[in-house]
Amino acid sequence: MIVHFIKENLPQRMYRLLFFAILLFYIRVALEYAALLIKRYAGYTIEDAINKHGIAIIISIYSLFFTFYLNIPVILFNFLGLFLYNPFDRRVERNENFDRVPFICFRVVTRGLYLKLVTDITEKNIETCKNVGLKNFRFEIVSDSALNLPLSNFVREVIVPNDYNTPNGTLFKARALHYCLDKNVNILSRDDWIVHLDEETLLSETVLNGISNFVSNPNSNIGQGIISYAECGVENWLTTLMEGQREAADYGLYRLAFQFLHRPVFGFHGSFMVIKAGIEEKIGFDFGPKECIAEDLRFALAAWHRGYRFDFVKGVMKENGTFSITDFVKQRRRWFVGHFQIIWETSIPLYCKWALMPMHVDNRSPDQALGCLGLGGGLRKVESA
Repeated sequence: MIVHFIKENLPQRMYRLLFFAILLFYIRVALEYAALLIKRYAGYTIEDAINKHGIAIIISIYSLFFTFYLNIPVILFNFLGLFLYNPFDRRVERNENFDRVPFICFRVVTRGLYLKLVTDITEKNIETCKNVGLKNFRFEIVSDSALNLPLSNFVREVIVPNDYNTPNGTLFKARALHYCLDKNVNILSRDDWIVHLDEETLLSETVLNGISNFVSNPNSNIGQGIISYAECGVENWLTTLMEGQREAADYGLYRLAFQFLHRPVFGFHGSFMVIKAGIEEKIGFDFGPKECIAEDLRFALAAWHRGYRFDFVKGVMKENGTFSITDFVKQRRRWFVGHFQIIWETSIPLYCKWALMPMHVDNRSPDQALGCLGLGGGLRKVESA
């Protein structure tokens, strides 16, 4: 109720003042807590600690604190994003008539394990598009096996052959995405647009307005917006709460990167990617077996390196969080390994990866790093979804 009141009635300037006041409150609490700690341990100096435990142990312990400071720039940028752009303002007015909007292909890659889910979500999304007046669109469902979806002018099913191999040996989702760009498969023109969705993604009127405004802008190249993980039902309360930090980063960190810096400085999601078809065709997804695990980030960094502009797309897409703690850990494991491979390979220049490197300071192999985390398995067990 309080959030609804703020969203509907609080002006942008007042929202910033409120946010700043909350920040000052937390700073005051932190300072008071630090003062209590100093008072409690007064007289116990670092020299005393070295004499008691040895210099090697003290250096090792203090080195652990260094990793915390690596996150300070990320925290500051996230604060700036939340401070500059009001996350409670979700209103999106359509600038163009839907008749003038370029053709949009909503592309969904699925392993085909949840046929009913894919069918139901696709039907709901088509109905939403029709209700808002969008006409030039099609949903392209990509899978390794036939799904036999209901025939429709708004649905195209693409089956990736089992014997299909990319020139660089790319695997997993990137292999399917690159197959869609094959000249014998691709039916899109260079001026059409591709919106990448997960198989459980639900569209809304506001996000369709935001997408139509974005693709109608002649200066647009690549865009991304907000993904909410609690608006279409909660499968697991714990994992949904943990996904909340991703949504907060969307409103702060990622929005600042796209709307102000126009670069994927802090990363890129695999869903809600809005890309001009000609750009996606030029870059492709054939990144090889090592760098295809996090194909979304690899694509974004390659596009940044080639000079394409990134922008923020207004509107909120709705998705479900992971269904269990096991799924949550597997998902994060895959991201960690994928990002590790991209960051420590030399195919992308350093200036495109500088903000991501503090999160991967470990110089060991992914298998060793995951083993230290107790997740084990490394690359051999990374799942394709």
